[in-house]
Amino acid sequence: MKKIIKKEDININLLKMTDNDIDIFRIRKGDIRIIFSYSQNGEIIVSIVEDIGYRGDVYK
Repeated sequence: MKKIIKKEDININLLKMTDNDIDIFRIRKGDIRIIFSYSQNGEIIVSIVEDIGYRGDVYK
C-alpha cells in the first residue's frame, strides 16, 4: 500500500497474518512492526492494536 500524505511518499507494507482464527494484520515500516485487528459494524470501525515493537520482539 503506497500513499501520498502532504506530498511525502510513505511506503507501508500491510499483510494479513494467516495462522490465526481471527483476522490479524501486520504493518511493517523499516524494523518496526504493528500488529492489530479490526472489526466493522455498520458505520463503526473498531481497531485494536495488539503490539508494537521491533521485528525480533513483536512475534514472540
